[in-house]
Amino acid sequence: MRGSASPPSSGPTSRSSSSATCAPRGSRPRSCSRRSPSSPGWCSGSTPREPLPPDPGCWPGRLLRALGNGVLYGVFADVLFIVAAAVGTLFLVLSDGRRALEERSLQLEQLTHQLLRAQEDERRRIARELHDQAGQVLTAVKIELDLEGRREASEMVGQALAQVRDLSNLLRPSVLDLGLVPALRGLVEDFGRRTRVDAALEIDEPLAPFGPELEVALFRVVQEALTNVARHAAAGRVDVRVGVENGSVRLAVEDDGRGFAGEPTPHLGLLGIRERVTALGGALAIESAPGQGFRLEATIPTGAVA
Repeated sequence: MRGSASPPSSGPTSRSSSSATCAPRGSRPRSCSRRSPSSPGWCSGSTPREPLPPDPGCWPGRLLRALGNGVLYGVFADVLFIVAAAVGTLFLVLSDGRRALEERSLQLEQLTHQLLRAQEDERRRIARELHDQAGQVLTAVKIELDLEGRREASEMVGQALAQVRDLSNLLRPSVLDLGLVPALRGLVEDFGRRTRVDAALEIDEPLAPFGPELEVALFRVVQEALTNVARHAAAGRVDVRVGVENGSVRLAVEDDGRGFAGEPTPHLGLLGIRERVTALGGALAIESAPGQGFRLEATIPTGAVA
């Protein structure tokens, strides 16, 4: 009819507006109306596109983000717990290992003390046997040879008797029973006479008596140090000094020999000196340089008892 309104057109404009709402927020439509490549949101009508990330403004996006953060925090807490447990286990293992090492070191020190005591007891026994048995037999033989007029044989027996006495004195000097100072004087004088090295002893007087174990240790340190001088130093002079300072006895042996560079080569003599000094709670210092001699200094508390 002429006066009635015509129905709404279903042309391209209407189709375009309906196709613009083909997908909800948070996803990209698989097809959309063909638009100009220059227009916003242009896509191919037949090519599928990847989903868009959730919109943080809507509640599903906020929920997913909260869940993701919770999972991330949980994983982080688990990692921290595992690391803390591993560190705690490591500390326990190290603590047990350190305790076992300390116990082993204590046992080794006690064994060293016992070995040193056993060594001194054995030296004392051998020295007594040499003096009382072999010395007396050789003395009797020498007397018989002298009575028979066999001078050459008597001199040979006399040399053997002197060697036995020297060996007995080295093992356990009887003069040590009279005190440390006479024993050291005899040791240094005998060393100079046998090796033709100018040997001098300097002692701070008066030197109070020490315990028997400390006196034996000091005597053995000097004895072994002089032996090393005779074997390795090629020295012309050696000085031995003994004194007391700040509650500790300080012993120094110094020569003018060839010396050495770096650390000394460990051998039984030097190891024995170190063991004796450390067994009494002391400290050992060694200084040397090529062509500048050798110096050994031991510091031991005066009241030390192994």
